[in-house]
Amino acid sequence: MPDWARSYVKFVEALNFRIGRFAMYLLFVMMAILIWSSITKIIRVPAIWTLEMAQFTLVAYYLLGAPYTFLLNTNVRMDLVYARLRPRTQAWWDVFTVFALLFYLGVMLPLSLPGRCAAFILSLVLTGNEYFFAALLTSTHADTLPVMVASQTGSQGISWWSMAALSFAAILPLLLAYAMASVGVEFATVFNNAMMPTLVPPDQPGGGEPFRYSC
Repeated sequence: MPDWARSYVKFVEALNFRIGRFAMYLLFVMMAILIWSSITKIIRVPAIWTLEMAQFTLVAYYLLGAPYTFLLNTNVRMDLVYARLRPRTQAWWDVFTVFALLFYLGVMLPLSLPGRCAAFILSLVLTGNEYFFAALLTSTHADTLPVMVASQTGSQGISWWSMAALSFAAILPLLLAYAMASVGVEFATVFNNAMMPTLVPPDQPGGGEPFRYSC
């Protein structure tokens, strides 16, 4: 292995070690959040942020701690074949898995980009326009945009100017997300057209023209 590659590997291992040592303490942070959630429920002043914060802390705990665990070779796994192989065979198997990962990142991931963009837009629309649960779970000091749009009424009637401004603010993130997803779909279309072989043989009528995706 070249010296620069060894230096890079040592740098990554040292960085993962320090991040893993930091991630160890996130478990105590998550425990403190859950204990505070229980206390607020006992005193009948429940905090609405504790559940999501505990989930986010748990995600950060295992994402940041996973490289540290692999570095120390202490991860829990069921190994039936790999451990029985010779070191040379294990090295060849590692090379194969690396190329399989590169194939997924370079081919399969771009091919699935249109579907993931559509799922992203659909999820964003459903969560951004949520009204029922937002009206029940939020307070008067922390309303979401759909709830604020519906509450623009007063003694003088409906505040149409405020409702129009809030509606535009609610629609703007969706428009930006749609623009970003459209760029992703265009990229995937160009990639698919470049990777897709000719489906009709050249000697057949209408042959010679490759099949093209359209968006």
